[in-house]
Amino acid sequence: MSAPFSSISVALAELHRLIQSNPELGVTLAQASVRKTMLLKARLLDMACRDIRPRIALALLTLATGGDCDTATPDRIDAIPHRLLARYVGTTREIVTHALNSFRRQNRIQYCPRYMQIDPNAIRRFLERSES
Repeated sequence: MSAPFSSISVALAELHRLIQSNPELGVTLAQASVRKTMLLKARLLDMACRDIRPRIALALLTLATGGDCDTATPDRIDAIPHRLLARYVGTTREIVTHALNSFRRQNRIQYCPRYMQIDPNAIRRFLERSES
């Protein structure tokens, strides 16, 4: 399942005031920024160095786990349009559709219009084999 999120807009002066009055907030914001930057760096490296099918598999695992691919054990994610997934991994909708059909034939995923059921262990094994 997708994790819920919220977003706010804060004026820079107000943010400075909040951090000065609550230094832990500054530390938390810095940590979140570093985590997000590390995830983006990993995605860029994947796009530059990894073949497309492992990128799609990793994207499914990342979307299902909220980024914690090593420890979380997801099994279901909300349906995602193939075109959106293609933009996320940097390819075309047709390639994503072909890869997802292949994953489905290999019992790594099952999908219906509302959600996608994934086998996280099968996806991880596929990723391990693709890296060796």
